[in-house]
Amino acid sequence: MRRRRRRGTCRTEGKLAQAEKTVASRLLETWCRLLVPRQQGTEPMTWSVERLPGDGSFEEQASKKLTTQGTVIEDLGPDVLKLELDRNNLWRGGDHVDVRQLWDWCCQYLYMPKLKDRDVLLASIQEAAKRIDSPFAYADAYDASKGVYRGLVFGGRIPAVRLDGVSVVVRIEAAERQRAAETPAPVVIAGESAVEVYPDPAVKAPPEIRERSFRRFHGSVTLPALGIGGKAGQIGDEVLQHLAKLEGAELEITLEVQARLPGGAPVDVRRVVEENCRTLKFGDFGFEEE
Repeated sequence: MRRRRRRGTCRTEGKLAQAEKTVASRLLETWCRLLVPRQQGTEPMTWSVERLPGDGSFEEQASKKLTTQGTVIEDLGPDVLKLELDRNNLWRGGDHVDVRQLWDWCCQYLYMPKLKDRDVLLASIQEAAKRIDSPFAYADAYDASKGVYRGLVFGGRIPAVRLDGVSVVVRIEAAERQRAAETPAPVVIAGESAVEVYPDPAVKAPPEIRERSFRRFHGSVTLPALGIGGKAGQIGDEVLQHLAKLEGAELEITLEVQARLPGGAPVDVRRVVEENCRTLKFGDFGFEEE
């Protein structure tokens, strides 16, 4: 009797596994097309139907299809980004565009390039600034009171591009005007042959302003008791990943818990919390009477 039951159980499990495979196969056969919205400028939105390659899960197929045909971009050239800035009038009549605003537009508008993630945009801006023939410049901030860009970089220097709501992409013409205004003009001395020299060398030029080197960072934040995972994930994306990418960076992250319990903690709660703290390798923990 026991042997018959075991054989029956094995047959049932085998049929169940086969059924699951069949359902998965049927789903892939059913969900075999991808609807992709498209828009050129202010023209009406259109939809294109793309057949999936049929290898892997639906998500894997969709990602492969979109990246292969260039709908989702993994590498955005600076010249292409400059073309989008000009063609879509993203300068809005000014000389700069907020980097965070530019990323938001890429996420919101169909006519903008569909980037895989924000790092694609930041890499494109960095590549533009370090080229000798920079199609546009980058600045850490715009000082509206003085009408100048702080931390202006272009023409062969590599900036640390940030997405902080302050940094900006700058028209190359505006960047060149500011650099020319900051460069002292030569003095022409007439004689048998005209010679261009810079102001009296006896007068010491102001010392070169070097970029400060910041080698440490610290920060603290209060996390919600409920939904801590989402907040912690946001901190990881917005703060920690940028620090971790720096050369030789060493990050130390600690979590401190302070709980006030006006009604006291019962024995069962204390036992569970203390056991979990030991399992999670808490360095210092415990309940106190006061």
